[in-house]
Amino acid sequence: MSLVQILRCFLRQRDSTDDIDSTDNLRLRRGVQTVYSEEDVRAAQQSPTKVDTVDLAACMHDETQRRNKLFEEVLHTQPAVRSSKARRDDGAHITYKMARAASTRVYCCGACGAWVGRPQEVVPKEQRVLRISLDDSEQTVCLDASNVRAHDQILELSAGEAWLCRVRRLCCARCDVVLGVRVDDAKRVQTAEERGHSAPFGRRLHSAPGVRACAPSESSVLQPTAPVGTLVWLEQCYLGARYLRLLDAHTDVPVHAVMPLLCTGCGRTLTFTDQLLCVKRRWGFNASPPEKACYVNSLCKANIKRRADPFEEQLAQGRMDMDDVFCACGKQVGYKFCRDKTSNLRNQHQVGRYGLVQSCLKKA
Repeated sequence: MSLVQILRCFLRQRDSTDDIDSTDNLRLRRGVQTVYSEEDVRAAQQSPTKVDTVDLAACMHDETQRRNKLFEEVLHTQPAVRSSKARRDDGAHITYKMARAASTRVYCCGACGAWVGRPQEVVPKEQRVLRISLDDSEQTVCLDASNVRAHDQILELSAGEAWLCRVRRLCCARCDVVLGVRVDDAKRVQTAEERGHSAPFGRRLHSAPGVRACAPSESSVLQPTAPVGTLVWLEQCYLGARYLRLLDAHTDVPVHAVMPLLCTGCGRTLTFTDQLLCVKRRWGFNASPPEKACYVNSLCKANIKRRADPFEEQLAQGRMDMDDVFCACGKQVGYKFCRDKTSNLRNQHQVGRYGLVQSCLKKA
């Protein structure tokens, strides 16, 4: 054996010994718990190897602009002639079925597709008594009549310094998710102290969380010069624009094409960009650090499944019963809000809606 061969054997034996030592060290380190600081977690979240699959903030902004424009344009369109194509009547009230010939567009619940109103029933801005906004939808559609169900619970809502309104939550007649509020009436009160320490409607009412009313306009019937105790009957319905979809009245197809958001695991459609309600949530699966999440109006029920074992969770907005949501392929993608457990039901509008982790989504 030459000297060169002896050196090669020695180097080969040393390299194999180093590999064994490194493997043993790795095996020993696997049992040691890794402690992450806030800086470590933040650095991992900002790592260039972990990128967002889709810019949901931009998608939500674009959908909001498009929806507002679409809802404004539909008020100026003329009725069309009855279509000869086959039409579905799912979720439509009998009065809406009879009025199809004079309807080209219809507002529906974005979660289930049930009809809730027609553009002919939208109250013009100059005739609206109040300007109402909701937590999930700054813009609202005011309807003189709508195919929705009103809660029995009466809430109170301040409209400026001089008026106090009685309102009820409005839910979809089919899927029962909250769509907005109905303003039943308004009473002229004297001061804020009187509203807080006396019962202007005969008994103390609960406030309406998540609902805001601007002061009445100059043309409104709610004038500050009205005598104290004046009661005005209103009965106007205000539905959140982000909770609604505009359909073709003859085909029940969305007027504007919707952009699907897909599961990154299998490519199934989970929801659509027009169903986004908030993109500033955070959520993590099991013991993983929280990551970016979004709050959505609905999911494609044919492509998801739930654990069907709700659990209580203390969220930033209060206690809620929640359930894990999985794609049909088995990948965990988010969660569902099942029950509001706060004392004043301030999160009732979230019940029946969902949250999705953004890293599980991609654009079609």
